[in-house]
Amino acid sequence: MPLTILLLTGIKEELQGLLDRHPFEFEKELRIYRSRRYRELYVRTTGPGVTKRKEIQKVLEDIAPDVVISAGIAGILDEKDKIETGQVLRIGEVIRKSNRVSYPGGPGRDRLITVDRPVHDILDKLDLATEFKARACDMEAAILLDMVGALPALTQKTYVVMLKIAGDRPEDSSLYEYENHTWGWDKKSLWQKAVTAIKFPAGPKACIRLIRHKRKALASLTKEMELLAYKIAKEQSIPPGLKSVFIPHR
Repeated sequence: MPLTILLLTGIKEELQGLLDRHPFEFEKELRIYRSRRYRELYVRTTGPGVTKRKEIQKVLEDIAPDVVISAGIAGILDEKDKIETGQVLRIGEVIRKSNRVSYPGGPGRDRLITVDRPVHDILDKLDLATEFKARACDMEAAILLDMVGALPALTQKTYVVMLKIAGDRPEDSSLYEYENHTWGWDKKSLWQKAVTAIKFPAGPKACIRLIRHKRKALASLTKEMELLAYKIAKEQSIPPGLKSVFIPHR
């Protein structure tokens, strides 16, 4: 039996690059994209903080994936951290801030903390880094680990791979605070882009800087999603030496 692979991102913007570059067909029942090249590869969004929880629960139950790839952009917490936007994090532990539950994995030295809301303030980020000894934050990883671990059919067989790309840094917090204003940028007309830039709370120059910053992170994410998903699909196994692998259980 071929491996069933489920790749999940928080928002469509993180997934769009992969959809644009590879042939997928949309299956209405599960509201999911299925690869035309590797029929057992499925991709979709969870919503920020896994707001589409019931839909994701149904997907997990119905396709019973052997591998779940939790992919997305993660915020860096400490401005002293030298990691650059677009670099891959090597996750060895995920912590859920709300209940402090820890999920060990690896190999990898980086600790990721899953938060309930976007964290933009530079001091709030530093507090997370200090309190949890975390390098980065996201809004989905721990929730997905908990959901997979809660399903008996998946607990003993399903691997979860964290594919997190360094995105916003503390010094960029003033830009990302208004990130929602730029959603869907590539689909906007030239006039709509101009209006968005003019109305951007931090000013037009900051808007363009944010767009360039995000493009760098998203381009890296798309590349890494391609490499990982298709390598697993081709080899039909978890590649030896792969970082950031988790086997969730309660």
